[in-house]
Amino acid sequence: TLINPMLVDEQIRGGVVQGIGAALYENVKALSLALYRFGHDRAKKAGMILAALLGAIVAELIPSQAIPTHVSFLGIVLVAVAGAFLPVPMAFDVAAAFVLMTRGVPLPYVATLLCTLGAFSVYPMLIVGRTMSWRTSARVFAAVVTLGILSGIAITLV
Repeated sequence: TLINPMLVDEQIRGGVVQGIGAALYENVKALSLALYRFGHDRAKKAGMILAALLGAIVAELIPSQAIPTHVSFLGIVLVAVAGAFLPVPMAFDVAAAFVLMTRGVPLPYVATLLCTLGAFSVYPMLIVGRTMSWRTSARVFAAVVTLGILSGIAITLV
């Protein structure tokens, strides 16, 4: 089956625009709620800001050229763990995937990040661990990592 490259480009552009719109909406909604409850949740806000800062630092310190062009199972596992751990806003994954694809990062790594970025991260892991159970938190993290690994392997096989 042949895939029309122009159709793929337009799908990517549409996904990026949709992702940016969703991210902006979520940020505006979260910011207005945070401003409303400013005095009550200072520790949570500090944790969120710290998590976002750490995620941005990691993203800047690891340039796309450092990711090998040869796809391996270990590489897919590492990308899945990093993607599930990094705290990024929902819908940011589409924009990140677009940037990585244009820089030549292999598609299995991009697919793995699409399935793990924004789905679960260190901050929700801490919240679920403290409020529900650490076992549940670890299981959700493992499920997200497994989904990312399976998507990366599936893209490799196609």
